Amino acid sequence: MVMVIIAGHIDLSVGSVAAFAGIVVATSMQSWHFPWPLAILFGLFVGVLIGAWQGFWVAYVGVPAFIVTLAGMLIFRGGNQVIGNANTVPVPQGFTTIGAGYLPEVGPNTGYNNLTLLLGLVVAVAVAVKELRSRRVQEGMGTSRPPAWVSTVKVVLLDAVVVCASLLFAGGRTGTSLPVSGIILGVLVLFYSFVTGNTIFGRHIYPVGGNRLAAELSGVNSRGVNSW
Repeated sequence: MVMVIIAGHIDLSVGSVAAFAGIVVATSMQSWHFPWPLAILFGLFVGVLIGAWQGFWVAYVGVPAFIVTLAGMLIFRGGNQVIGNANTVPVPQGFTTIGAGYLPEVGPNTGYNNLTLLLGLVVAVAVAVKELRSRRVQEGMGTSRPPAWVSTVKVVLLDAVVVCASLLFAGGRTGTSLPVSGIILGVLVLFYSFVTGNTIFGRHIYPVGGNRLAAELSGVNSRGVNSW
């Protein structure tokens, strides 16, 4: 959704599409007896098809994204009701764990969830390493860098937030820790950050959303298609 907004568009159907893909996944497990990993892949495939279909009308036909996704919101909201019939669909325990599960308890009894603490430590170290690498890149390019104390304060504050959050999650109610859904969210954030910052596709999104002249200079036309 962030990339859609950066490109200067809007997606009103994102909630309806997510609900439609979710009911398709649940139905495929209950009625078609798909294993839950295969059902998830099937749901992602359905989402890709829907995105490609709506993207076709926006990028190639030229219909404004507001109109296309407004129609999609109504269509897939109705599809969700037709397939699910407004009923709760039971799903396997393995699938439930993804949305409502927590990291398991491992190692010695420390009064905290050890995996959550370990994950927090990894994130804290990664924050410091990222800041050091950023300063080295700036030095190598000959660009101006903030004073060392600014970077130090930045790392200390961010790591303090990470450590406090890790302790809160790790020392929560008995049998709970960091939710599995939180880990999935973190992985998706890292993935999309890499795509937007380190790939040609991601770099093209910014000029397309900035202005038409910048898009043309980057080799991307107004429809977001590489013209080189």
